[in-house]
Amino acid sequence: MPKRKDASWAIFYTYDNRTGAPITGESAATMNVYISRDGGEFSRISSPGIQAVDASNLPGFYRLALTSNETDANHILLRFASSTANTAIDACEKYFETYAVAADIPEIPSISSPPSAAQIADAVLTRSVTHVESAAPLHCLCTIILAHLESRVTENKWLIHRTDGSTQHAALEVSTSADAEAVTGVNS
Repeated sequence: MPKRKDASWAIFYTYDNRTGAPITGESAATMNVYISRDGGEFSRISSPGIQAVDASNLPGFYRLALTSNETDANHILLRFASSTANTAIDACEKYFETYAVAADIPEIPSISSPPSAAQIADAVLTRSVTHVESAAPLHCLCTIILAHLESRVTENKWLIHRTDGSTQHAALEVSTSADAEAVTGVNS
């Protein structure tokens, strides 16, 4: 689909309204061209650029040069009138697409100096667990940190809480050895 506001061509066919035979020899001198943009009123195109496509192989086919002003629409409808006797020309429609181009895209502010790997690591390692704990899954670094900060073992459960001390983050099953009080495993 041609781009809106770009110079373009419209192809149309002229024929004898009695016989259907193609008409040759048409030009801007023998034709008036009218344009309607997006369903608006028709206006005459002054000095239309009209030329035969190929009088030998495609008699009756002509092209009309359209300026960027004439294509400043989503849809145009063209009507033709010839001063040549018995000439018929069907109306011609064209649709245009609006494409984003680099000039239409707002400039993205540049970063004067992106953070170094050390700065990123420092920011990650100093981030408070409270910023991520509500969305943290069971098997993640946040849960390991919470297990060291806010957890206790009661009977056969290891309860891991969030930093508020009361909201349960995880509850894991604990198994012990019959011979000792040591924890031998933790299961989710």
